[in-house]
Amino acid sequence: MSRVAVTLTIGLASLGVGFGMGSSALVALGAALLLLVAYAAVLVVAASRSVTVDRRVHATEVVEGEPLEMTIRLAVRHRLGLVCELATPGAPPALLHTGENSATITFARRGRHVLDATPVRLRDPLRLFASVQHAGESVPLLVLPRGRQGPRASALRALPQESEPVDLDGLREYRAGTPASRIHWASLARGAGLLERRLSDERVETPLYVVDVSAAADTVEADRIVRSAVAHVLRCARAGGCAVLLPGDEKPAWVAPNLHGWPDIHRRLAVLGQAD
Repeated sequence: MSRVAVTLTIGLASLGVGFGMGSSALVALGAALLLLVAYAAVLVVAASRSVTVDRRVHATEVVEGEPLEMTIRLAVRHRLGLVCELATPGAPPALLHTGENSATITFARRGRHVLDATPVRLRDPLRLFASVQHAGESVPLLVLPRGRQGPRASALRALPQESEPVDLDGLREYRAGTPASRIHWASLARGAGLLERRLSDERVETPLYVVDVSAAADTVEADRIVRSAVAHVLRCARAGGCAVLLPGDEKPAWVAPNLHGWPDIHRRLAVLGQAD
């Protein structure tokens, strides 16, 4: 039996026995229990009509396993003992106060997700009655893969400094993050576009990562491959830059030491191998 049914049963029984035996104490007990049930019902019904809740999601991208911050705004005209709490499935309820409340949610796997409206439970202190309202609307999110620590990449020598003598090996298309001293300004002046001097040593200094999950046995292995790629690309990019080739690309994308070019690669890795 529910709490409401038990409370009503006890209240009515106390009234009946009290009137039958002429016991004012039992009558008072029965009346108090019935009044409590009536108070709880009226409180929740009134709250469901007067309480307003809203939600603001602070980002549309988050790294898997990291908290996505939200703000739940609660407006209550007359609280009168009303209890308001987050009712997120799979998580313990969290009390909300009038005004702005901070909340977080995490996602365990990369890819495209939809954050549904957040359920807010309105209930009486005795948990007899409850009403659920939903804060916000459905929001599409992109969960980015996190880097999984793995074997260290082999040590790389730093790119030649500007003061060091280097051998030129022609020109190539400008890559974001290249020092201004390496830009071939004469080509720009001739209208050939923005080019940079290519150093002969760079052919062995810049690693190329090819990421492909088409042969993965399942989604778990595909996620493992992607997380490993994230860790290695970030490590090598910070060590001097690296190139990344993803399925469908005709040429590699460059990730500079300042991580210029990485956000786009990171977003593509989030959905690599997943159905649209």
